[in-house]
Amino acid sequence: MTISSVVCANPALFPHDFNTSMLKKTSNNDEPDARVAAGYLMNTLNFGRGRLQTGLRFEATNEDNLGYIVVNDANGNFVSSNPVRGNGSYLDVLPSVQVRFRLTDSAAIRAVYGRGLSRPNFGDLIPFLQIDDQRNQISVGNPKLAPEHANDYDLLYEQSLKPLGIIQAGFFYKDLSSPIVSIRTPVATGVYAWFNQAQSVNAGSAHVAGVEVSYEHQL
Repeated sequence: MTISSVVCANPALFPHDFNTSMLKKTSNNDEPDARVAAGYLMNTLNFGRGRLQTGLRFEATNEDNLGYIVVNDANGNFVSSNPVRGNGSYLDVLPSVQVRFRLTDSAAIRAVYGRGLSRPNFGDLIPFLQIDDQRNQISVGNPKLAPEHANDYDLLYEQSLKPLGIIQAGFFYKDLSSPIVSIRTPVATGVYAWFNQAQSVNAGSAHVAGVEVSYEHQL
């Protein structure tokens, strides 16, 4: 006897909650689609003890994500699910500059600037609605979520430990714009009034600073 036959023969022992099943099934049904075309230009210039390296990266992103939103009646019972698309496209130009000055044959100072981006998670971009009755919370997607960008600055001292490898130590600073954060806001009206809504959004700005140490060894 299989597990499915046992369940079908004993519905009282294994009750099926249609609403919960459809809510979970619908919220997990999605079709993310993202395509990125990229190109990179680089130039290096050596002068005396110094070396200047510049780069420019282009990234064109196109997104077309399909999700399904649950439609409930006034009592919170499942009625249907509607397909919803979230799409967008954007172009990023990401420059970088690196200056290295050789102090001795085994020591150097390196200053680096680079602009980068961090794309949202696919799961946050998909239009969806998940309901957690136990915690009185709903989670929703955000198709308008934009990538966060950062201006990265590094100042490093590097020492060659021949024949062991290279050790680097220095400071870094990151200036973030539109960082992605998760917020919770109360729902005032509708079927989910008095629930909290969780959603990922873009905040204003942030910064990160600290000390970095690395060791590189070639096997």
